[in-house]
Amino acid sequence: MKNVLLLLLFLSTSFYGFSQEENHPIDIENSKCLETAVPTTIGSIQCEQKALKAWKVELTNVLNLIKSKPTFIDIALLEKTQKKWETFHKSDVAFYYSYYQKSYQGGSLAMAAAGSYEKRQLRKRVLFLLDFYNELENE
Repeated sequence: MKNVLLLLLFLSTSFYGFSQEENHPIDIENSKCLETAVPTTIGSIQCEQKALKAWKVELTNVLNLIKSKPTFIDIALLEKTQKKWETFHKSDVAFYYSYYQKSYQGGSLAMAAAGSYEKRQLRKRVLFLLDFYNELENE
């Protein structure tokens, strides 16, 4: 029970963090999904997986937008940077998953926490690249 309360606190803190920024449509959809999924851990995991997939699509879209501005950027360097970020991202998520496995003694709570962490980190990357694209638009 303690772990479930910690997970709910963790997820609600994530929502609060989202509310401090401009709400992206993926965030809004994810919040709605999580509201209906609580109190089941499996429901939360499914919501986070759905949002993660949406952020991956958004990442591809934003990268394509940036690549459409070759006058201002080195596309090969962008692709190299993105591959290095993806390598880091995978290692980072694996590290936190191992922590959550020990912290929550395995099971669905560890999966939910790790999935939420992975989604948040991917979200940060997409928003960073989107800001960069907006800067290119203003050039």
